Amino acid sequence: MDIVQAIILAIIEGFTEFLPVSSTGHMIIASDAMGIASHPLTKLYEVGIQFGAILAVVVIYYKKFLTSKNFDLSFFKFLFNDNRAFINGLLNNFMVKLFIAFIPAAIFGKLVSTNFIKAFNIPNTFFQNKPAFIYTLLKGDYLDFWLENYVGVAIALIVGGIVLLFVDKYFIDNEAKDTTIEEHVNYKSAFFIGMFQVLALFPGVSRSAATIIGGLQQKLNRKTAAEFSFFLAVPTMFAATAYKLLKFHQEFGIMKSDINLLIIGNIVAFIVAIIAIKSFIGILNRFGFKIFGVYRIVLGVLLLVTFALQKSGIA
Repeated sequence: MDIVQAIILAIIEGFTEFLPVSSTGHMIIASDAMGIASHPLTKLYEVGIQFGAILAVVVIYYKKFLTSKNFDLSFFKFLFNDNRAFINGLLNNFMVKLFIAFIPAAIFGKLVSTNFIKAFNIPNTFFQNKPAFIYTLLKGDYLDFWLENYVGVAIALIVGGIVLLFVDKYFIDNEAKDTTIEEHVNYKSAFFIGMFQVLALFPGVSRSAATIIGGLQQKLNRKTAAEFSFFLAVPTMFAATAYKLLKFHQEFGIMKSDINLLIIGNIVAFIVAIIAIKSFIGILNRFGFKIFGVYRIVLGVLLLVTFALQKSGIA
């Protein structure tokens, strides 16, 4: 991967990470088009530059993350026997809600990345006459397997696009009220939104789309659902990125040239993500989700057609 390819992928990451169009799906397509999809560094880079996108959310919404209200001191109130303040503080604590919403993806993400074959010494004979997918799943290569399955990504884009075509109409009543995370997201609804995020473990679904729809299911309006999706990205993407960096370092080691590319990529992703986040809310309020649904369907169809042409030897 050269610096131009790195910048292209970083622009795609920053622009698509918080839109309901699947950043992973777009980077799979781009890396394949540039002929770098199979390189181990590409897979690390595509995850590593998420740090820049995370930082964009923290910078734009710094008051949510850094104010004393959200760093609630209710635990210290509990130490001084102010139990009511402790309970009220926990129930309204922004950070606690994010942590609860993060739990489902953390659990399922760990499960699909665990090598059960090594952990339980499963013999190779167990996999005779069984689909290859069973071996991939138990080995913990689930995510990498689907990252290379372009048909699966295309189908996820199309199905997700069809869903987005009807989201605005289905949740139209949500727009009649002004909702806030503080008042309308409790622990139960946060966990429910987190369960929707699990769907995004399948590349092409879109973490943003899944969590926003989860928020709409919990009676949030589009703006609040989108903002909670932004916030939830911070712990989720941080954990995924840190895990991938550690795993890559243990298996291959990280060279100085790799670090330089990651630094440049994160800077580009950060700048582009700020623009994308600030634009998305306005686009969402003006046009709704239908425009994103149409885009996903068109992209998914083009991806299937391209794959079919490649298989036939025409392209």
